[in-house]
Amino acid sequence: MISTTDIKADNGYVHLVDRLLIPLSVVQEMGNGTQQQILNLMSDMDLELREALTITTLLGSHLRDIWEKEFTLFLPSNEAVSFLLENMDGYSGLRDFRTGDEVLLLAEILKYHCIVGQRKTVASLSREQSLTMKQGGRLSVSVETFVSLIDETGQTSKTIKGDINIGRGTIHIVDRVLLPVDLL
Repeated sequence: MISTTDIKADNGYVHLVDRLLIPLSVVQEMGNGTQQQILNLMSDMDLELREALTITTLLGSHLRDIWEKEFTLFLPSNEAVSFLLENMDGYSGLRDFRTGDEVLLLAEILKYHCIVGQRKTVASLSREQSLTMKQGGRLSVSVETFVSLIDETGQTSKTIKGDINIGRGTIHIVDRVLLPVDLL
């Protein structure tokens, strides 16, 4: 079902739907195990986070190479996304990102959560390691009793669930939205 219509983008309009749309060819290529992993992950997400993934899918060429290679995604939890939105003037949900520039801002933020070409597990992340993100920025790694990531603003986010393997990638759920300094 379409939940929000006519969000202006640079090259047309975006319409938000209430579930992630995956082409049949992608589903057939993934195989049953990966399909079930995606369905399990999606069932644990609330509507706002599903909308974020839908927006990501709609961004097409801006993020396509993330899904075509091995990747590592540090995906913010529902609470992390809610906290960020509560602290942004004029934004109470993802539906408030209406212009093409605002949608592209979401893409840049997501790119800062992703490593393309490497599948990092929790065990492969080491203390004082520096990670280069798809967006071009860097994250620092800290390992104590859990893996923490320090973004370019100096804020720390910890991994609350790690090593979710999906297709060619690995997802780690983090407790904070990571922000690159050049977007502030």
